[in-house]
Parts: sequence; C-alpha cells; structure tokens
Amino acid sequence: MPRTLDDYIGGGGVTYCSSTSTCFPVTPPRTFKMPNGLARGADELIYVPATISGTISVYSLKPFDDNTEIPPTFILLDTINVGMPVDNLALDGNGDLWIPGFPDGVRLFKWVENPVRHKTPATIWKVNKIEGSYQMEKVLEDSEAEILNGITTVRHDVRTGRLFMGGE
Repeated sequence: MPRTLDDYIGGGGVTYCSSTSTCFPVTPPRTFKMPNGLARGADELIYVPATISGTISVYSLKPFDDNTEIPPTFILLDTINVGMPVDNLALDGNGDLWIPGFPDGVRLFKWVENPVRHKTPATIWKVNKIEGSYQMEKVLEDSEAEILNGITTVRHDVRTGRLFMGGE
C-alpha cells in the first residue's frame, strides 16, 4: 500500500520504548487504520484507537526485560467497536474511557482538508467495563457542529463531573 494513501485509508503501528530508550515495534507497521491518541489505563491495559475504522483495540503488554533482552509483547484482549471515526483517548480517575468521535465521515474529511471553511460534528463517548464487558454511553452529540466543532480531545473531571473539550 503506498504510504501517500495512509492519511486517507489509514496505516500505523505501535512501538514500545523502554526506560532505557530501547524501542521495539510491538505491532506490524500497518496494523491499525490511523492510530492516534492511545492511552494506558490504571488496569495497565493499552487502549489503541483506530480513527478510520472506529475501533479501539485493547491490549495487555508484557514489557521489555532488560536482563534477558526479550522484546515486549502485545496481546490483543478485546476490540471495542465505536461505529464512527474516533480520536485521542483519555481515562478519568474512575478508569472510564472518554472518546471524541466524528459521526459524519464525509464532513470529517472536508474539515481535515480545510478546518477554517468546514465544520465537523462531534460525539463524546464514555466507555466503562462492567463484569468483563465494555459498555458504551453516548454522553453528548452535536450532529450539526453548531457548538462542538471538530472536538479531538475530551477530559472528564471525576470530582466535579465537568467535561473539558478541545479541537485542532
């Protein structure tokens, strides 16, 4: 697949860098359809969003062992299907995952090409794990981009219940 198409159809992998700055690819180079904004939870799991496919891959990580020089290993545990393009993940103090999503793919691509001229709707998702399965809740959506235009980051303050959102 030509690298020039990666921005449109996705491409990317994950690399692990140890505290000694030794880096190892833990997935093949084009495993994900445009990974962006992965997060590591208090549960030590790694959550990798794939913007284009609208999925989040959940991995456990066996880290690099400096003594044996055994490279790190990613083990896929689950896949969360959001059903729309997603961006930077964030975990709150409760361990819930907060995700900005883009409900209109056509408008998203127009916005990426010219964010001054075009708007793109935003959806905010909350995902938590209950009895071993991931539960998704749509918390907020502006399907016309009247107020929330191009939200790429969301943070949740557990203490106050407030959401903080930003875009590029």
